[in-house]
Amino acid sequence: PSFEDKLADFMEENTSILFVEDIISTGENLEAAFDITMEVAEEYNVEVGDVATMALISRIRNLGTIPIYGVQTDIQIDLRSSWGNDLSDRIDARDFSENKEYIDDH
Repeated sequence: PSFEDKLADFMEENTSILFVEDIISTGENLEAAFDITMEVAEEYNVEVGDVATMALISRIRNLGTIPIYGVQTDIQIDLRSSWGNDLSDRIDARDFSENKEYIDDH
């Protein structure tokens, strides 16, 4: 399917996932991946609020689990490792010492 077809599937949905036709899969291309993502977001008037909400998804996709590949995985790991207990509104993905509630207030 074309990028337009992929995007059309979600135009009626409340989603922050941005589909990019071609995947960039190596860590060295972080800057290029972000630039391309922002360019496509602007072209299709999609608001990008947070790097963690974006996913570069290949032509083969699994909408049930929304796979996150390559570059975005690197970004996600960096964000998770920077979320500590000193930030009361964030989750530390590596801390299982207590139960936490996470409320999306957006």
